[in-house]
Amino acid sequence: MTTTPHADDAPTSERPLVDTSAMPTIHTYFRRELRLAGGLVRGIPDRDLERAGVVVDHLDFLRRTLHQHHTIEDELLWPVLLERVPEELAPVVHLMESQHERVDALLAKVDAARPGFARRTTLRCATRSPTCSTPSTSTSSSTSTPRRNGSCRSPHAV
Repeated sequence: MTTTPHADDAPTSERPLVDTSAMPTIHTYFRRELRLAGGLVRGIPDRDLERAGVVVDHLDFLRRTLHQHHTIEDELLWPVLLERVPEELAPVVHLMESQHERVDALLAKVDAARPGFARRTTLRCATRSPTCSTPSTSTSSSTSTPRRNGSCRSPHAV
């Protein structure tokens, strides 16, 4: 998100304008990926650590980018909107703020479930199934899960 004003925007305060032109695309991305996330997790074949790694990496990227996006909106957009919108529109901004709070609570539940998923992944690896990579001897933790390339990572990084 840039803070470059458009030529037809007249600044109404000392703060730089926030360019929101990409927001429809970004929000479509988040809604789509979050809608598909449950199916991705449920669709991981048992003991397919390679696929699990791909899904975990994707969902972690989604979680981190959503958090960053919401932080930008919370710190840069909502305060400016509340300064500039007519008073009767302030409840809409507050509604968006409350939606972020609900999403944050759901993301906290996902974060809480991640160690359990990592433990199950570790147990799958312990079975040495044909689709499970053999962990390398160099790990950053005594409890690790294999990565797609056969190396290991701490389940806390999942």
